[in-house]
Amino acid sequence: MDRDRTRHTHGLALPWRSSSRTRCCPVAALRAVLPGKNQRAWGPCGVATGRVTAIGDTAFEYCIAPAPSLAGCAGLRVIGKGAFFRLSTPPELAGCTGLETIGENAFFHLTTPPDLSHCTSLTTIGHRAFASLTTPPDLSRCTNLTTIGDAAFYNLTTPPDLSSCTSLTTIGYHAFFNLTTPPDLSRCTNLTTIGKAAFYGLTTPPDLSRCTSLTTIGDIAFVHLTTPPDLSRCTSLTTIGGAAFANLTTPPDLSRCTSLRTIGDSAFANLTTPPDLSRCTNLTTIGIAAFAKLTTPPDLSRCTSLTTIGIAAFAKLTTPPDLSRCTSLTTIGTAAFANLTTLPDLSRCTRLTTIGIAAFAIPTAPPEPSHFTSLTTSGDAAFG
Repeated sequence: MDRDRTRHTHGLALPWRSSSRTRCCPVAALRAVLPGKNQRAWGPCGVATGRVTAIGDTAFEYCIAPAPSLAGCAGLRVIGKGAFFRLSTPPELAGCTGLETIGENAFFHLTTPPDLSHCTSLTTIGHRAFASLTTPPDLSRCTNLTTIGDAAFYNLTTPPDLSSCTSLTTIGYHAFFNLTTPPDLSRCTNLTTIGKAAFYGLTTPPDLSRCTSLTTIGDIAFVHLTTPPDLSRCTSLTTIGGAAFANLTTPPDLSRCTSLRTIGDSAFANLTTPPDLSRCTNLTTIGIAAFAKLTTPPDLSRCTSLTTIGIAAFAKLTTPPDLSRCTSLTTIGTAAFANLTTLPDLSRCTRLTTIGIAAFAIPTAPPEPSHFTSLTTSGDAAFG
């Protein structure tokens, strides 16, 4: 065979193209090029046997059809990155009871889901592994699944059954980008991370009431929700990303989120009622425009770790928040309190180094300069 018409897989030269314009499936070619002892792993018709434990990265990248039969691969543990990247018909995985890892891009072009109902050992679904699927695979028995990678199910509009995925810890960014119906996360008690835009298309919240291990909700993760999810038991939550809940007008219950450290830019940009932050003693950062539409301040009286209030964070407040115990505060951003007419109590904010432009644009009385012993930067019209 000509060098430019061959590729090498496990040291064997296999056809790169058939005589037609359709790409050839390397598995189908194995019958011709794998004699004798090599068929201990692959049967005489290109059917994988129990001896196969791993399918390497891009092993069958150019295989389009027919799908290889993996029905006898009880010992298969790993399907590598891009292993079946162009495959259009799902392989038989029902017998792959030992399968643990499906690598990134492994089945990128599949539009029909494979049977994963017996893959009870599955722990990892890699980035974009099933990015083109519109119908979900059966994950109802994948009780050991820990990771759903970035954009793994990007095009699904109907959720997979995650009700038994009690080991799940990570849902990657864009993982379920196009879902319109929330998956059942009610038993995902080990879930720690919901990535950026993971549930971008949802308008109805998933049940997070038992996600007590949840630490991170990524940027725009639930940007289109209009009803808040139940975060009342998310006591491990540390980060709410930028615009994560940007369209909520009613706040979620943050009263027990005592580990919360960061509220990202525009995280609650449309709230008109403040959330309960009275127990968020570890809160360090309130991002740009985080509460841009609030007219009533949240309770910051116990936020003793707060260091940063971002640009326009409370731009529409008319009543000042209680900052009297915010002794760690270093930065108040531009226009942070642009509509206040009365200054908050900054007398104990002795670490304050930066007050942005028009941070307090229209106060009726100036602040006491002696309070700002650490101040290095004061923007134009910082106090009107």
